[in-house]
Amino acid sequence: MGEDYNMIKFKRKVLLRAPLLTVSGYGVHCRQIFDYLYSRNDLDLTVQVLNWGSTPWIVDRHSEDGLIGKIMMCSKQIKEKFDVSVQVQLPDEWDESLAHHNIGVSAFVETDICNPMWLDKVNKMNEVIVPSNFVKEVVFNTGNVKKNIEVIPEHYNYNIDKKQNKENFHFDKKFNFLILGQLTGDNPDNDRKNIENMIKWYCEEFKDNRNVNLILKTNSGRCSLNDRSRTVARVSEIVDRNRKGKYPTIDVLHGNLTSKEIASLFKNNKIKCLLSATRGEGYGLPLVDAAASAMPIVVPAYSGHMEFLEKENICSLNYKMSQIPPNRIDARIFMKDSKWAEVDGDDFKNKIRDVFENYTAYRKKAQRMQQRVRNNFSRESVFEKYDQFFEKYLG
Repeated sequence: MGEDYNMIKFKRKVLLRAPLLTVSGYGVHCRQIFDYLYSRNDLDLTVQVLNWGSTPWIVDRHSEDGLIGKIMMCSKQIKEKFDVSVQVQLPDEWDESLAHHNIGVSAFVETDICNPMWLDKVNKMNEVIVPSNFVKEVVFNTGNVKKNIEVIPEHYNYNIDKKQNKENFHFDKKFNFLILGQLTGDNPDNDRKNIENMIKWYCEEFKDNRNVNLILKTNSGRCSLNDRSRTVARVSEIVDRNRKGKYPTIDVLHGNLTSKEIASLFKNNKIKCLLSATRGEGYGLPLVDAAASAMPIVVPAYSGHMEFLEKENICSLNYKMSQIPPNRIDARIFMKDSKWAEVDGDDFKNKIRDVFENYTAYRKKAQRMQQRVRNNFSRESVFEKYDQFFEKYLG
């Protein structure tokens, strides 16, 4: 005589500890990981929301297609040990006692070496995930690494694939360059994104040119009205120092944009080219978004963004490796004797002029690169990589 039994499916208890709600590149990366874990129906997911420096938080639960609300719903008090923890933090903040299996996730640092003290934490975790082979090489170049370091990239903004976005921006000029990044500090030599120098070089190269415009999506660390006033004043001061007359023009976009609004920038047919004189990237989300949109990119062929970019299909900037300034050393993140890329200003000016005058050729290069990026760095392809990685822990 048979008897029916209800099959009980036990769900793995997973903790995601990360700055999930912050307006930052780390925040976007964290939300991508949450999106993956939440999409699985075999997990009991808890999140612990952390700060990321002084960056502001997204508090509208309906934002990002409701993803923010899902994060808030999964935020619970920690009362027990988990099967798996995923900790998206700097390595010295990882805690190897939170779960039976502990996964550290970090972009580490954008220079050629990281803090040697971080390697002790690396070796105490079960495994570590980094977004690019560049970061992996930085860690191995620093010292003795005993644990596996897995490269799982970040995916491009999936709103780029959608045919229409409600949010849109309207610009007067037909040819606009685009820069995205936080305007930090008062010393251009210390700014990893190198934004002040890019404004300077743009003003010098297109002096008196009425047919070109620069769109600068930036802030000074906050999304408040006070921060907006401070940021606009800072940009105006940089422009006044380097521009004679009224041209070339610059539009400042300030504040937090949704992922849909960011996608609409990259899909705007008047925005022709993304500029980045970065001194180093762990990955570079604006760059992968531009590549997925077939937007020409001016950038040095160095650091994390070369995970998805192809040197022959970008406008590659000349650079040299240079020691970071002494006042940038902080004994935690930026180490003494570490180096980053220093872009040649004259070459930057020559390259942006060349893109302006020969746009069609650079657009064709970008189109050649686009399909590879869409095939290998989409949400679906990155989720497949997470499936393969987590099989040993969650399968």
